[in-house]
Amino acid sequence: MSIRAVTNTTGSRSIGNKAAGLDWLANNGALVPTTWIVKDGEAAKALLLDKNSKFAVRSSAADEDTETSAAAGAYLTELEVPADEVAHSVERVRQFAGDQNEMTVIVQEMVDPVVSGVAFSRNPVTGLSDIVVEAIEGRGDALLQDGADPMRWTYRNDEFVNTPQIETPHLALIEQVVAETQRLADEFGPADLEWVWDGSQLYIVQIRPITTISDVPIYSRRIAKDVMPGMIKPLVWSVNVPMVNSAWVRLFTEAIGPNDLDPEALAKSFAYRSYFDMRAIGDIFELMGMPRDALENLLGLPGAKGRMRPGAKTFLKLPRMLPVALKLQRAHRWVGMERQSLQEQLNRFDGLETAGLTDDELTTAISDLTELCKEAAYLNIVAPLLANAHASRFDKALEKEGFDSHPISLSTTGTYDPGPNIRALGQSLMELPRQSRESAASGRLESLGGKARKQLDRTLEEFGYLSENANDLSTPRWRDDPTIVLKLALASVTESTDPSTERPFHTDLPSSLARKRRKAQTYEQLRDSTGATFAYGYGLLRPLYLELGDRLVRNGAIPNPEHVFYVDHPTAAQALVKPTDLSERVQGVIEEMEAVEDLLMPDLIVGDEWLPQSDNVAERLVGVGASKGRHRGTARFVSSLSDADLLDDGEVLVVEYSDVAWTPLFGRAGAVVTAAGGMLAHSSITAREMGIPCVASVANARLLDGSQVLVDGYTGEVFVESEKE
Repeated sequence: MSIRAVTNTTGSRSIGNKAAGLDWLANNGALVPTTWIVKDGEAAKALLLDKNSKFAVRSSAADEDTETSAAAGAYLTELEVPADEVAHSVERVRQFAGDQNEMTVIVQEMVDPVVSGVAFSRNPVTGLSDIVVEAIEGRGDALLQDGADPMRWTYRNDEFVNTPQIETPHLALIEQVVAETQRLADEFGPADLEWVWDGSQLYIVQIRPITTISDVPIYSRRIAKDVMPGMIKPLVWSVNVPMVNSAWVRLFTEAIGPNDLDPEALAKSFAYRSYFDMRAIGDIFELMGMPRDALENLLGLPGAKGRMRPGAKTFLKLPRMLPVALKLQRAHRWVGMERQSLQEQLNRFDGLETAGLTDDELTTAISDLTELCKEAAYLNIVAPLLANAHASRFDKALEKEGFDSHPISLSTTGTYDPGPNIRALGQSLMELPRQSRESAASGRLESLGGKARKQLDRTLEEFGYLSENANDLSTPRWRDDPTIVLKLALASVTESTDPSTERPFHTDLPSSLARKRRKAQTYEQLRDSTGATFAYGYGLLRPLYLELGDRLVRNGAIPNPEHVFYVDHPTAAQALVKPTDLSERVQGVIEEMEAVEDLLMPDLIVGDEWLPQSDNVAERLVGVGASKGRHRGTARFVSSLSDADLLDDGEVLVVEYSDVAWTPLFGRAGAVVTAAGGMLAHSSITAREMGIPCVASVANARLLDGSQVLVDGYTGEVFVESEKE
């Protein structure tokens, strides 16, 4: 088959984007029907056409199929045109265009299609690296012009993630379409193809850029739910986003060199929840030859398994990327040393007499501590990424050798795990009279006995920097509210585990696997230590900001020191220098947050103009099977560690997410359901270690509260079996 340019004029001219696309296809190995490109009807009369064939006569204007506009339907197309009518059809197509000077006309031999369709090399709505294929029996104009409901497939990371509801005999054809789309888009760029299949051969009849794909912002909450969960107050946003995102930018810059990434532009707040801008991050990963959603994979979230596909730009970055890779290979050394140095510098701020500081000294202390926390945030990104990578490598090695990875412990219980202290405190509390326990848990610590009091003090000394959300300055630390620790300790007291149900721990691994496990354990410990250092340092900002809040109360800016968290840092700092009444502003934020508190937030938001929409709770919720097993029980949503006592033995613990501070509560649960996280999230790892089922990343999980549910950790499904209590 060929593309033939025929004209009755001389000189150079544009043939239009549609014709140029066909020419490109023919020169890049695609099977294209025999095609002529003509200027007018006189040129068409000279064509040697098969009198027994039918033809498609189509426009090819300068403003069609550009990167910003397809001009779909703007011009005339005529199908099934007999050979002796082609010249007249060409003139009709030209006349329909009016004064379009750059118009040329395509004459294309018709293919008798069994199946026709379109294919997008990227999701045309989200821009994600999905190949979306739509198909219909017979001619494709019913799909393109008549609004017929097509069969639809979505192909992501080497597999179909969405297929038609009805069985179809065309899967082999669709696989061929996907492969050809992928091949052509690798050279052409993000592409929209039209194709036909005559029962034996696949023809590509058009290729064009996916219009305006780069203009659509895509925001993902999948990562943010783990690193910045829940609703975020303005001060927390203004401190945390520049701090954490600048650490990500630093890591990216080390890998690819100077760039124009703005740390604050990487995240956006919707209804006071954090979403990451996946366009900017995806551009960087794509440049490195990785899937656009590779960041979510590296954090252990469900989804991508995409292959590395380095391009020319990737190889240009190799001189910079290789030293970074070598540096990361030695991370267990330098990260540990830098963490220790940071810890020593952070210790200077612990116990700081904030009331004795001048205003300038207070703002300087906040600034200096924030800079240290930026360093801690960087280490707290590098260590988890490497820990996930080594854990994944270990799992793959186990699978290759025929071992089940779930019973193979990577437990690093020790210095940074509050579990033993919490359980010991719980046992001490149980030795007290019930009235004393309840009084202590309600805040009257004087009712504690000597042993329990000593255990509480020891726990606060070692782990008082923890809170239920290490990224939220407004959340009290354990040392700020010891009743949280007491309630958690009481909830951790459970009956002894039946030895027959304990999960096996392999000690006879081959030496090669044992080495990989030790490596994975090393990085698990590094992740725990860097996480603790970041939580410790970040928590030290809270008393500094509360002191700032006290001073704003004294100068009349706000009525309550805690209200400092409802204004951003620049506003609070300015009000310290120049007293301003912020009470109305604070009240407005409080009311806004209350109004959107119960919104059901999607994992993905496309575009900046998002409007909240409520969804009905499904009877079957689907997430990610993160720890095997099945369990039936009452779902209990625990939104805060201060509510840990709500969970009864054997109930299904439902949480937005968890970190190490939540670990003791897992021992009471029969299963775990989380709204966030993936296979390597804290909830998933802890559930596997404790041998209880876990389903992660379940949308709207909190709505399960009070329902009787069946949790299937194998399939990642949660079945609602009864109404709420």
